Amino acid sequence: MSFEPLSPTDDATFHWRQPSIVSSRWLLAAADDRTLGQLEFTSPWSGSKAAAETAGGRWQYEHVGLWKPKVIARVNDTVVASLEIANSWLYDRAALVAPDGRVIAQWEMSSFLTGKVEWQDDAGARLIEYRRGSDEGGAASWWRTQCRVDFTAAGFAHADRDLLLTIGWYFAVLAGDPGLI
Repeated sequence: MSFEPLSPTDDATFHWRQPSIVSSRWLLAAADDRTLGQLEFTSPWSGSKAAAETAGGRWQYEHVGLWKPKVIARVNDTVVASLEIANSWLYDRAALVAPDGRVIAQWEMSSFLTGKVEWQDDAGARLIEYRRGSDEGGAASWWRTQCRVDFTAAGFAHADRDLLLTIGWYFAVLAGDPGLI
């Protein structure tokens, strides 16, 4: 499947939507309903393995570890980043780390009650925010795992924007974050 790139002329709000309640696939939609990406768990037998794609790239994600869990991001079997989870029971904080040890961004639950989690830069400024639900409405939206995604200007311009966008949603779905699901 081919995707259009996110454009600076797009509204800064996007949605991850699950096409059906039994699907292990989510589509990233722009405000005008163009499909800009997808995340799909590869099979029910593969556990946490998933593939993500946008016009900006393709990644494979896998959750590993029990006591010190992390999410590994690969491109063509080469590790490009790991999401180091700070609190393995709540999954409310994590750092996305490049292979050279550089912290790409921080994952933080900004509000459990309102269902917000976000990527932050090293100074703690918001880059990308995920909010529970969708503007889609209707009864079906209650049963689907979906969220609204808002970018700041810095988040939209971030060099690893598409990686952050997809691995963040992967992490939220995998963790079963009650704030988002």
